[in-house]
Amino acid sequence: FYELGGDSLSAMEIIISSGLKGLNASDIYRGRTPEKIAAIYLANHARNDSDNFAVQNEKAKQFPHRLTPEQNFMVDYQLYTPISTMYNLFAMIKVDKALFPADQLAAAVNKVLKHHAVFGTIFSFNADGDIVQSFHPELVEEVRVEKISEFDLRLVKDDLVKPYKIIGSRLYRCRLFETEKALYLFFDVHHTIFDGTSFKVLVGNIVNVCMGADPEPDYYYLILHHREELELTPFYEESRRFFESRYSEKNRVSRLKTDHESRDNAVSELHGDLGVIPENLKLAEKSLNISRNEFVLTAFALAFALRENASELKFAWIYNGREDVESLSTCGLLFRALPMALSISDEMDIRDICAAVAAEVAGTIEHCCYPYINKTSNVVADDMPYVLYQSDIRDAGPAGMAFEQIDIRQNHAASQSLMDLEVLDGKSGLKFSIHYASSRYESATMEAFADIFVKVFRILAAHTEQRSLTFGMIREQVMGKKSFFARLLGKH
Repeated sequence: FYELGGDSLSAMEIIISSGLKGLNASDIYRGRTPEKIAAIYLANHARNDSDNFAVQNEKAKQFPHRLTPEQNFMVDYQLYTPISTMYNLFAMIKVDKALFPADQLAAAVNKVLKHHAVFGTIFSFNADGDIVQSFHPELVEEVRVEKISEFDLRLVKDDLVKPYKIIGSRLYRCRLFETEKALYLFFDVHHTIFDGTSFKVLVGNIVNVCMGADPEPDYYYLILHHREELELTPFYEESRRFFESRYSEKNRVSRLKTDHESRDNAVSELHGDLGVIPENLKLAEKSLNISRNEFVLTAFALAFALRENASELKFAWIYNGREDVESLSTCGLLFRALPMALSISDEMDIRDICAAVAAEVAGTIEHCCYPYINKTSNVVADDMPYVLYQSDIRDAGPAGMAFEQIDIRQNHAASQSLMDLEVLDGKSGLKFSIHYASSRYESATMEAFADIFVKVFRILAAHTEQRSLTFGMIREQVMGKKSFFARLLGKH
């Protein structure tokens, strides 16, 4: 499948077109041919024949579930800087009153909050001292329209994001403000029950309900149950061996060299426009035979290798974990953190490097049921760079219904990783952001890395021909030019 150019997006197209409940991307990557995919599907999903997914989901809500390894990792990292908003995912969206009346929007928000099980999810300790999650729908708070002036909203909005008590309390906040000019919908959800894709699902369902449709089905607790069942299968053990045999090598460079060692966990960020023409980028992707996600990962890997002058690399990337139709409409922390290990030399052609990246992506998605990074990494001590490519949440509404996102401040910020790079793909083009532990990196270090990344990205985006382009040639083009940030700031 992927040897013919398939990727996770085309895998989802196959899944949606097939209409087969429970068919997931891992099945497709494992099977590769229609016959083998069918055999895997029949073997894995025969147990679901007697029960539809909605009934199974209701059954799964009736008992507690262990936190996933991804959730446990976040709880551990949160405890490193406990009174902080390091894992708060928050947004304030401005909505035109002419689009939706306040009462209609409030009713839609309340219906959707009750619909998605994560908003009724509470963490607690079981008899063995493990943290578990359970469903308590009665704890979902009703959202009411709060009338306020534009002037007062400016004073209130920057004090809305607050730390969470992780155990025994709701892990979200939602408020709806109405001013003389507009409606403002505020969400703040702890990352342990939510991810970036969830935000798009949430906003999409609110719009659907406002327009008279039902929300798309949510299967959060069934997904938890299926992941627990998967841990008992031979393939889970096979996946453990796959990761341990390929990614346990200790001699790879797995982080940008830090400027300081510190227990402090302050955070800073950089933002910029990648400055590429979308049409050229599509041509380059076609020429290099890689997906947009693989393009971003390749650019990061080359920038990482150049900055550290390293040939053996290891870093992490985020796979959104929406592997089947059921998860596409579900809110929850469903992503997978997957490793990427590469060997790069000056003589390697860019197409060979891209092929290596694509093979890494395919192999780790195939075996993503085993959470290798979360099971083998110690908080802070084993931090690697994280790379994420996703569409801009501001484009979450239906076509032609863009939302204006209002900037709000968090007063208890802390870093959730040593560094992470995110590329947002939206209607206004491709942009990047880098969040990093400013107690361990100087701003100049991150600016220098961002400069290299932007240059590499643009070089790859311009490579739309079949001519050879080696890593050594990229090195010569990148390392001798004036800094992107120096030009931006007018420095000489």
